[in-house]
Amino acid sequence: MKSVRIGVSQWVPWIKFDANKSLESAEGVLVEFYKGMKHAKVFDYQLQLEKAYGILGPDKKWTGMIGAMLRNETDIVGPFFMDERRGSVVQFVSPLDFSQLVLVTGLTSASSYPFLIFRVFSIEANFGSKSSWYLRYIWSSRSFRFIQGVWLLSCFIFVNSYQGSIISSFASNRLKPKYETLEEVMKDREVDVGTYPNSFPYLCLSKLANTTLEPIWLRAQENLVYEVSHTPEWMDRVEKGKMVIVAELGHTKYLIGRRFQKTGLCGIRVVPLRLCASYLALGTRKELSRSFINKFNYE
Repeated sequence: MKSVRIGVSQWVPWIKFDANKSLESAEGVLVEFYKGMKHAKVFDYQLQLEKAYGILGPDKKWTGMIGAMLRNETDIVGPFFMDERRGSVVQFVSPLDFSQLVLVTGLTSASSYPFLIFRVFSIEANFGSKSSWYLRYIWSSRSFRFIQGVWLLSCFIFVNSYQGSIISSFASNRLKPKYETLEEVMKDREVDVGTYPNSFPYLCLSKLANTTLEPIWLRAQENLVYEVSHTPEWMDRVEKGKMVIVAELGHTKYLIGRRFQKTGLCGIRVVPLRLCASYLALGTRKELSRSFINKFNYE
């Protein structure tokens, strides 16, 4: 059975380590996948910890996992977001997942006056004001008073019958994402725009150069996020409405969930962006045989 060297770095839920980052503690979707491959006798494996996934540096050399693979130190690495530059130096296997670009934003009230719905039941909203000269005679007529009585009785029955539904649907102070498009973010010059350096979102934002949304790209370059803890500091700024982050969907949802578990705070939402999307896949050395790659894909 063929033995392969696999470069790994933490990316929940694909790969996760304990606080000491020991390879023995590795768990996650890919670890179970590799164990299944070994059990099916497709290949045996040895994990090798890498500090970074790898970028193409200014010297035109790849760093991190991809650099290690190009130096023949590993055979399989990833997962990566599939793009043209990486595809030129590695051989991607079948995609593992699809991920979308999202805007990470705080929340704001959906209505400045949540009890506005109850104005529907006001007499003046339905019958007009007493001060209107053309309605004075109608207001004093017996027939109109009878209609008023029926109306008030109907409102009373309606409100008491559907009190729970009305309160839950209209009276609650609902929240919505503070920003839902990049255009809304661009109009607010007080909010900071951030993203991860040399990442899939970073590459997507770079496409905004020489477009009407170029200010978003320029502002993002001034607020690059390097913190990779489970509850990064930028999440507090996002919840307070002082910052938005352009990020990848899967990992961002994990961070929001972990933050909620630790702090109970949940004032952050992710809004999908149509700007960019990509597949995630493992990369292999191009020198590996086609028969091995096919067996890897179909198993």
